[in-house]
Amino acid sequence: MTTSSIVRERPWRLDRKAVLIHAPDLDNVGCLAHVNVSYDQTQGEGYITIKIHLKLAGITDDYRTIHLNILPRAITTCSVIPSSFKNMLPNKLLAKLQGVKEVSAVTTLSLQLKEPSVVLVPPGLTYPISPAESGDGDFYAISRISQATSIRLHYCKQDFPKSDQLRLRTFACALTNNALKPPCINYTHFNGGLGAQERNWTVFGQLPPLPTYNQVVLPEAALRKRSRGEVCSSFEVDMPTEVDDPDGASSHPVIKTPPKVRQSTQDVAHFGSDVYDTQTTSTMCSPAMSAKSRHSWEMSPSNIVPTVFRRGRCEPEPIAEPPRYQKKRPKLDLSLKDMPSKDGNAPVDGNTVREIIQDVVDKEKQAILDEHQEMCDEAEIRVAEAIDDGRLTIIGKTDECCDEIDEHGQKVQEAYPGFANVFIAVNHELRKELVAAWTKRRTGI
Repeated sequence: MTTSSIVRERPWRLDRKAVLIHAPDLDNVGCLAHVNVSYDQTQGEGYITIKIHLKLAGITDDYRTIHLNILPRAITTCSVIPSSFKNMLPNKLLAKLQGVKEVSAVTTLSLQLKEPSVVLVPPGLTYPISPAESGDGDFYAISRISQATSIRLHYCKQDFPKSDQLRLRTFACALTNNALKPPCINYTHFNGGLGAQERNWTVFGQLPPLPTYNQVVLPEAALRKRSRGEVCSSFEVDMPTEVDDPDGASSHPVIKTPPKVRQSTQDVAHFGSDVYDTQTTSTMCSPAMSAKSRHSWEMSPSNIVPTVFRRGRCEPEPIAEPPRYQKKRPKLDLSLKDMPSKDGNAPVDGNTVREIIQDVVDKEKQAILDEHQEMCDEAEIRVAEAIDDGRLTIIGKTDECCDEIDEHGQKVQEAYPGFANVFIAVNHELRKELVAAWTKRRTGI
């Protein structure tokens, strides 16, 4: 028996009955399911099967088994996160994993797909299938997961030996490098010998998933093109392209405010310059409204709008100007006791204005903090994935070098049997040491 036969992997299967399946892009739905990962390194074959038992409407005798097959051709990227992060697994789903209280106690296999999974259903069902009970959470979750192109498989880390983690990483690396093909699967033994039929997510009778934010095209976006020289504020309000302009003025009009309103607005502009400028408004009160009604209407929070800028060229901001989110935002202290209102009668309620501005500042601050935390979490995930990819690359290179040494050892064995045995034994120990060194998780990573 040679070292090659000892080290070479036999077909490997990772079979777990309580894996949390999670679709992060579809309302974070998830459920427990039976997951089988099959990997044959010698034949270059592999696939992932998700199996769940459901009680379907019209069938009273027993549960029916639904399979989701994820084949290599549908996978674009696959990565293993040995210890998950808090933004990868919501707390409401973490509770489904028995005995797991911390996200760090979960190992995650993250999949990005080109197309949804293949759905395997028992023969003889009436389509679309529906649950026996309308509130079946597992049925709803698996019906949404069957549409997903981003799926995460969460394993209990305590039931996941390091040897299986290493094999799973090798499997993930092979999937990402398009080095695997699907095996020939015989469906006749599925469902206790009844067999299975290939379908897609439409068998569940669910609506297709809504488009993501980046896929939405707003109707006003197609009205006209913007020239390259035009610079617009982030608070700009889109205007119609066809506007009656008998005087031949600019084709991008700005609705000006009455002088009295503009004067009162300019009096407080310097207090809130770090939040936003309020020099013009895009709406006006009806002349038929009473003075009191106009005052109440104009001071309502829903009608305080940001500046509407004219489309056109403008001077770029100076480079020395710090970004908006880096500016210090002191607590606003407005002195509006003597400021006249827009109707010229009652004074403006200073407390109301302060509350509105402070609320805007607090919301903006919280949004910036949330965005920063999300960016940090994503960067941490990318670093962990890069480290794992590098470790897998080194392990693969080590195997190639050791295989080459084995080939030379075989040649030496034919000529000098005694020397070759020692040579092969040393190579075997070297391989074990290298693999053990690079699979050991470093502290501080």
